[in-house]
Amino acid sequence: VETGLIVGCIVHVGILLYTSSSPALLVEHHATHTLLPPQYSLFFPSVDHIRGEINTAVSTSGNTLPVVIDMTLVKDIDYTAAKGLCALVKDLKKIMTINIVCTDKDVSHVLSSVYGTDLELSTSIDDAVKVTAV
Repeated sequence: VETGLIVGCIVHVGILLYTSSSPALLVEHHATHTLLPPQYSLFFPSVDHIRGEINTAVSTSGNTLPVVIDMTLVKDIDYTAAKGLCALVKDLKKIMTINIVCTDKDVSHVLSSVYGTDLELSTSIDDAVKVTAV
């Protein structure tokens, strides 16, 4: 019985580690923009996965469409994930228009403290699309 509990716990921890290291990122190509909504909270193990997914989505959409990263489903983010995301946004802003939608106050605070005061966060996808269209 004890062996089964230990094996079950180890399998469960493995599943938790996998889901936290590779969160789902949907890619929606619209006529006016490309929408990238991460589906879970972002933590240290997911930094490389998210960067790779966003880079792949941006390269397939081309540099003509603005990109909107929709963080409304992200309820928590750690410093390392925010640092990686902000570095990616800074790199992408050199070659294209990119905007972040964030409604969670804590996530907004972490992103703003890592990125700096010049980070523009929108509160809805419609606002982000309007900002990117201007």
